[in-house]
Amino acid sequence: MSRIRWYGPTLVLLLTVLLVMILGPGVAREIAYTHTQSRVTFVKNSLTENPFLAELSESFRKVSQAVEPSVVAIQVLARADFNPHGTARRLFDPDADTDGQPRSGRYDRYAPPRLIGSGSGWVYRYQNPEDPDDYQHVIITNHHVVRNADVIKIRFHDGAEYEAKILNTDDRTDIAVLTVDVKNLVPASIAREGVQQGDMVFAFGSPLSFDFSMSQGIISATGRELGIINVKGGGYENFIQTDAMINPGNSGGPLTNIYGEVVGMNTAIAAGNGPRTPGNGTFVGLGFAIPVDMVVEIADQIIADGEVRRGFLGIALPVDDLDERMAQTFGFDGKGVLVSGVNVDGPAGLAGIKRGDIITKINDKPTPTIAGLRSLIARYKPGAEVAVELFRDGEIGTINVVLDEFPNMSLAAGPVTNPKHPDATAEGMSTLRKLGIAGVQDFTERTAERFGVEYFPTVIITSIRRNSVAAVERLDSGMLITHVMGEPIANVDELISQIELHDPTQGIRISTKTWQNRELVTQFVILKLPADFTTP
Repeated sequence: MSRIRWYGPTLVLLLTVLLVMILGPGVAREIAYTHTQSRVTFVKNSLTENPFLAELSESFRKVSQAVEPSVVAIQVLARADFNPHGTARRLFDPDADTDGQPRSGRYDRYAPPRLIGSGSGWVYRYQNPEDPDDYQHVIITNHHVVRNADVIKIRFHDGAEYEAKILNTDDRTDIAVLTVDVKNLVPASIAREGVQQGDMVFAFGSPLSFDFSMSQGIISATGRELGIINVKGGGYENFIQTDAMINPGNSGGPLTNIYGEVVGMNTAIAAGNGPRTPGNGTFVGLGFAIPVDMVVEIADQIIADGEVRRGFLGIALPVDDLDERMAQTFGFDGKGVLVSGVNVDGPAGLAGIKRGDIITKINDKPTPTIAGLRSLIARYKPGAEVAVELFRDGEIGTINVVLDEFPNMSLAAGPVTNPKHPDATAEGMSTLRKLGIAGVQDFTERTAERFGVEYFPTVIITSIRRNSVAAVERLDSGMLITHVMGEPIANVDELISQIELHDPTQGIRISTKTWQNRELVTQFVILKLPADFTTP
């Protein structure tokens, strides 16, 4: 009896295996199918009974319903003579059309406008701060969307189309305000608080001509400076970075929070070699938006005053932020912005700010970076008085400055190139050569006149050795050396004399000037040799 119990389970297993082998793989598939069906049914029931998922999906739909009535799709049209790529006209006969017939630019205005670009925008409600009953609705978008427009067409989500006019734009922040002759527009809600890394956001717009699209993501970072606003005098950047999908055509559309409130305006994407304005690439996971507080501030000025006016301090700034190594040469151990030059007739010069001062605060607001200082000053209107806290000669002090208006002029008329010359051979040139400055000469009136730039007595670099200390610090031929450790340099002899007074293994601070994009740029540079170098 016990022998039957012992072999019983084994016999059952053998019989099962034998049946499967006889009946074939169909039975195995049937068993697997039944198991899968049961599992799928269980999972579906779990999803259906999960209230969180239903609430999340419903919340996303509500955000869309709250925002889309305020979003517009923008089409930009221009006359036939507009060439967005700047291609030259026919080489042999500029007045001949493609069929060889004469043409004249005076008739171009009769040509129908053609589509040259597209973008997005959103309705903004401007409230007169002095009269609660005085308000108006406008369309906000990017400057780069409408900058070449002859005709601007906007379309709302309900299909209504209108022609819009440019009230004004601000190319330094890439913001434009449009007007449209229509009533009963639905304005977007503006967020009262800024965003933080990790916040969930939604991007609205018309990417790649897919009008009124919505994408979702999070805030990846804030305070990004991309260097993409390339205008004379510099732009003002403080971008929000997001992974919400943004593509060409999203420009000018709103970026909103989970409550459907606008927190930014979609402006740029990273594509290819780096960030650029939408239209020259597709989404790769990095989108950028202008914070809504900046958008509203600029839009309000345009609506109220017709233009944007910015404060002007009248100082020259270095190319790079002040680092610890440079700060130590001034005996400073904090955060601030180094003044590399002062317009003696400008607000800062008249108030007593000097070259070599380190600005630490404006009206008690810290200024740790160049971009931060520029943006802060730009927020004040001309005529405003600001308290400038600065470090000088080991002490912190405050100087009150009445701001002027930001000018739209360059400081020089053209670039400096490298003139041919004999290398300087004065004693002490060996130190300069070891630092990588292989050639210098006096900057003369003749040289300045030749290149159409302002003259002042100083020294011009004529040769830099590759892979040297100077090359690493980005010195180049055509740069002017104006100071060594704060002492002015008028000629090569003075340069050599000042260099010999300092130990290059401890670092020698020099000041340079150069013309870039027709503007005079001043910067400080530290040249330092390895510690085992012995001075001659």
